[in-house]
This record gives sequence, C-alpha cells and structure tokens, in this order.
Amino acid sequence: MKYVLLVTVAVSVLHMIVKFALGGAPDITPDLEEVVERYLDACGGRTAIEEIDVIHTMDSITIAGISGVTESWWIREPFSGRTSIDLGIVKQEVLIIGDSVWTLDRNGHLSTGSREALQEAELARKTVFYSVFLDPSDLELAPDTIVDGTRTWPLVIGGGVPVTLYISEETWLPILSTVEAMGIVILQYPLEYTNVDGIVSAMGTRDLIPAFGQESITKNILTEYNVPVPDTVFSIAVPDADWFLARGGTAWSFELSDGHVYLDGMVGDRPVTILLDSGAGATVIDSTLASELDLEGIGEFVAQGIGGAQSVSFVEVPEYSIAGATFTGQNLAVLPLDAPFYPYTGKHIGLVLGYDFLSRFITLLDFGESSLTLWDPDSFEYTGDAGYVDVTQTMSLLSLEALLEDSIPVTLLLDTGAGGNLHLTPTFFEEYPDFLGERDTYETIARGIGGLDTIRAFRVRSITFGGYRIPCGISSSFGGAPILSQYHGIIGTGILARFRIYFDYGNGRIILEPSSIFAEGLPEDMTGIGFETDGERILVSHVVEGSAGESAGVLPGDILLAVEGAENLSGDLNRLEELIPATEGASFRITVLRNGEELDLVVTTTRLLSLK
Repeated sequence: MKYVLLVTVAVSVLHMIVKFALGGAPDITPDLEEVVERYLDACGGRTAIEEIDVIHTMDSITIAGISGVTESWWIREPFSGRTSIDLGIVKQEVLIIGDSVWTLDRNGHLSTGSREALQEAELARKTVFYSVFLDPSDLELAPDTIVDGTRTWPLVIGGGVPVTLYISEETWLPILSTVEAMGIVILQYPLEYTNVDGIVSAMGTRDLIPAFGQESITKNILTEYNVPVPDTVFSIAVPDADWFLARGGTAWSFELSDGHVYLDGMVGDRPVTILLDSGAGATVIDSTLASELDLEGIGEFVAQGIGGAQSVSFVEVPEYSIAGATFTGQNLAVLPLDAPFYPYTGKHIGLVLGYDFLSRFITLLDFGESSLTLWDPDSFEYTGDAGYVDVTQTMSLLSLEALLEDSIPVTLLLDTGAGGNLHLTPTFFEEYPDFLGERDTYETIARGIGGLDTIRAFRVRSITFGGYRIPCGISSSFGGAPILSQYHGIIGTGILARFRIYFDYGNGRIILEPSSIFAEGLPEDMTGIGFETDGERILVSHVVEGSAGESAGVLPGDILLAVEGAENLSGDLNRLEELIPATEGASFRITVLRNGEELDLVVTTTRLLSLK
C-alpha cells in the first residue's frame, strides 16, 4: 500500500518572491542581468530590498474545504525563519536556524532535517531576502514564454527544488511561479499586488496541483518589515507526549499473510486488525470504522498511490493502542480500507500504521519470528554487532542506496506495506532503458490505495545493500505515482523478510541482522492463480499466462470449492497459504464451480520465471 499525502500549505517561500511593479516595456530581447534588474526595480529597488532585515507575514488560507491561518517570520542575519499553518485538525510548524531545520507535525511530533525540509530551507535562503536576485549566479534565463497571452521571461532558480518565475514583460514581475516537489508540479498565480513600506508584494495567491485538481487560496492579512521579533518566535514548544509505551522491549506476535504484516490492536474499545506500513506517510483509519465510531472527517485532500489518487480527510481519534503502545488525541487520515482491500486480503483492516506511529519508537521487525518490538528511543541501546545503515527521510518515508546485479546503483523506498520483492518505477527504466533486454516477463495485477494497476514481472538476480548480497527474485515494473519519481523502486517484504530490521527514524538509520529465514526468504508463487473473496466464497480473480494455473485449465471467475479435498473454505483466503504447496513440482487437486458444473483440476506447481 503506497501513498503520500499531498497537502499544499501557504507557508511556501514562493509567496515571498512574487512581486509587482507598474509600467510597460518596449519589445526587446533582454539578457539575464537586465531581467533581474528590472525585476528588482519593480520590487522597490536594490537599496530598499537590501535594507530589509526582518519580514513578518500572516495570511488566510483555504484548501480542501478547510480555512485557516499561516504565519511566517524571517530574519536576514543570521538567516532564520519560522512558518506555521493552522487548519484546525491539520497543523504544521517549520523552524529554520542556520543550516538546521525542525518540523513539528500535526500530531505534535518534532523531527529534524528531512530532505524536503532541508530543500525548503535552501530555497528560503535564496529567495526570502532576494539573495538569488541580488547575486544571480544561481539563476538562468529561459527562452521567452507566453503565459495567459502575456510574453514572459522565465527565471529559473537552480538547486534542489526546481523553481521558475515567469516575469511579465509588461510589469517585469511574475504572473506565474512553478515549483516541482516530489515529482509534483505546483502552479502559483498572484491574485493582487500592493506596496507595503516601499516593497511591492503579492497580497494573495492561487495555488494549483494540476495532477490532482487540488487548489488553495491565500489572502494576505498582514505584511510588515523590520519590526521587533518576539523572543518566543524562534523556539518551538513541544506538546506533552501523546503516547505511552508499556513493557518496552517486549516482542509482540504479528501475522505475515501474503507478504503483509498484520497485528491486533484497539481503536478506543473496538478490536481492529492493523496493517504495519513503513511506506505510509501517515497513519490511516478506515472510513467505515471512523463513521461507526462517530468520528467525522474534515477536509478533502489527495492521497497518491499505486493505481491512482484517492480523496482523503482527517479526523481526531481519541485513542488507539497496539503492541503495548497507547496513543491519544491523534489526527489521522481517513480512507476506505476495509471495502477495497478485504476481497484480496481476507482482512478487515481498521488501521494502517505509518510514519506517525513508527517515528515515535525504535521498532524491530523480526520476520523469521513474526514479532514486533518497540523501545522508547531515549532508553534504547543496541547491543548487537551489526552496523548501522544510513537512510534518507523524505515526506516521512525512508529510502536507502542499493546495487542491483552488482552493477546498477539505485535509490529504493523501504516499504513493509508492499508485498513482493522489488518494484521498479518509470524513473528506473528511463535511466536503464535496456534493463529488461531479453529477460522473460509476464503481466499481472497490483492493487494499491488508488485501485488496480497492470504490472510486468521479471526476475532480478541479486540486490546488495547494508553489506548483504541476496537473491532479488521475481520483481515488477509499475506505473508509479508521480510522488515516487525520485526513487528507482520499492523494496517489499519479499526482500525485507530475510532480516531483523531496526527502524530508527530519529537518527536516520536502520540496523540489519539476518533473520531465521535469511537463506530461503519467503516462498515464491508457483501457481500464477490470483484469488479474491466476497466473504462467503473464494473466486479466481486472474490467471497468469503460461503459469501452472493456466496449464491446469483454471479460469478467471471460477469459484473455488475445495483444495485437496478440503472443503468449507468459507471465503477464508488465509487457508489457501496452508493448503497450496509452495515447492516446485508438487501436484494438488482443486475443485471449482464453473457455469454450474463442478470440475476437478490438477495443478502442478512450477516457477513463473526460470532461475536463469
């Protein structure tokens, strides 16, 4: 299950660089220096800009059906900034002091130095006080472009976050700014300009994410320069702990089913099945469960994942508990989980635990023992002899560097919510277009938060990371959400299960130890038959071309009545893992109902792809 919440906030530093000046211009072809000078003059001139030492702004914001307020403080020397957004249930604060960045998320969790936060800080340093324009060494002038019928001269700001300002030839200030973050293009249109203390500033913006149809409107409430800065501005008050961990260091059992980690937990006094998903940028509660608990979602944001986009709201959950940990007052995302995933998992999923949960603890996943262990980070001490593996955190997700087949460097997302081994994105195939070459492949289906996606499967010989070189097994390509374009792929549980994995978000690292199934890994599919359930029956959802299932005559739509004589399956998908052999060359009999007729078919397991 792969998704990342895309919540566009009005604290973007783009608001600080969209300015305006009156006056026309002759038909010319200016160079970079001339465009920059005209831009600075339109803003109020170099002298006025260089005299700005402090900026304080407040804006109203409307996004996803919610209204709120944003506030920003900026100091030129030493460079410091604080931005906050308050949309009621959705809140965030970012503090920048020098090269350090801290983020306080909507649940009051303080974290440091994620990649996107550091990139925001870099962009702020260049733009808030116009530094990149006063010294344009990091600027490029692109060819003139027509925007809404107006000739513009695009100024491209170099660095980690691609930003382009389209400078109007009529006013010599932007009529559009674009930023590309996490593979998503955001468009920002200024709504109005006003002269404040000699500096012309945008008094409102309209921000669009075309890929999702997401829009936000900001309107300036206050802009002021060179005012006294309150002493409390550049410190963040962290709320009291919103979690309690009983019996830290205790191993709790989980169920590994079809490559997914399931645990028992509680939401209030309601028992629920919980999926553990390090690929989830937020913890999610099932929409039906939320409704049954009289928890009403607020807002309509966008979640992006395999299969497409999905509307998501937020709700405050008074309490949930799992594995000795109890959380209170959590703002969780709301999405349909049970209805779309039950047919293919046989699990009534009530919660998906993501970053909000995992980032609070040191978490050990031991796939060999099917156990989860949590520690308070302040009291954890590692006593083993394995080394640390550095990971990068971006948008609350962890990634690491790896090597495929001893020669191909890749950046891969760590995803305990993804079954299978390795899933490669379009970015990978753009960089390595000949990778598949003469490899054997087959077509199958993947299911994600956005629905179904057709994928192509193939075998990858090996993967190396953290000092370990292991077989990679059957892998796949998939369409990939734009948010995943910065990664070459996703590491799923088929690979992760070979390890005992310690997740340490606070220190940006993991620890890898071989698990008891390190050598053999998880079983490989030997039938090519996909199943689904309607709660009472088990049906064949798809059959891979050329597979053992196709050779046996199994067809999509067949109703499974028995496996090796075992009847009364009652729609229980989990029994199939026990009944269907996972070794090559094993024959077993299934009974299916097709067009009112019972058929006995013999399936002889074989690899979907050879080991060559």
